[in-house]
Amino acid sequence: MSDNDKIPIIEGIDINEGMGRLMHRWDMYERLLKGFYTDHLQFIQSFEIARHLGDKDRLKQMIHSFKGITGTISATRLYQGSIQIEVAYRNNDENIDLLWDEIKANLIKLMAELREKLNIDNRSPDNK
Repeated sequence: MSDNDKIPIIEGIDINEGMGRLMHRWDMYERLLKGFYTDHLQFIQSFEIARHLGDKDRLKQMIHSFKGITGTISATRLYQGSIQIEVAYRNNDENIDLLWDEIKANLIKLMAELREKLNIDNRSPDNK
């Protein structure tokens, strides 16, 4: 069985694009995806706390970082959504709630996909 036979289809991720950033090495890309999963388990909760506290500097930093990693892993919907919400925060746009709801829904779906397709056990202290 070749490495390509082991590569799952993950809804919300452009696998070919993402692997292209890592010289088409599945082992490296899989580690990056698992790291994303682990690092973002509490992202929604943390983001919503920052929103509740009105901490715009923290929100902007979180969005900017999220945009970077979602671009790196080629999570296309999340990346596009993070660009839109970053601009919305910069412009005090009234559509922030709708954009956040979309990002949140897409992130929940992606996390479930990653957990299933990469066989991530949430009980493990290190999924990387």
